[in-house]
Amino acid sequence: MNGTTENVTHDNDELVPPTPVWLKLLVVGLGVAIIAMLGLILYKIITGVGDLADDTVSPTEVVAAPSAPLVNGDFEITRPANMELVAVVPAGNELFLHFRGQSGADQIVIFNRVTGETSNLSVLEPID
Repeated sequence: MNGTTENVTHDNDELVPPTPVWLKLLVVGLGVAIIAMLGLILYKIITGVGDLADDTVSPTEVVAAPSAPLVNGDFEITRPANMELVAVVPAGNELFLHFRGQSGADQIVIFNRVTGETSNLSVLEPID
């Protein structure tokens, strides 16, 4: 096209071919689909994704029933030197006390609630 070319328009509107019906239906269908998807996105944003806690299974602790009656009384468990109590876990007749030192070494004291005895399990730092 150059400056002398006339605009590309039809001189007679009767010669313009009509738009195919399938093309009109395709455009309308895609428009409705886009609006429906936007509506679904807004619905999910407003209502939330759902309760995700139902999807995960929470861990359960299986504790065996004590085979003998627990001893009543006051017990003294000596805390290892330079260590801090991290966790206490009851398991049946036993009580596990987890201690951690400043150097990173761990020690677990196992207390038997039936007999009152204690035993120690030391977890040391690996030697390089």
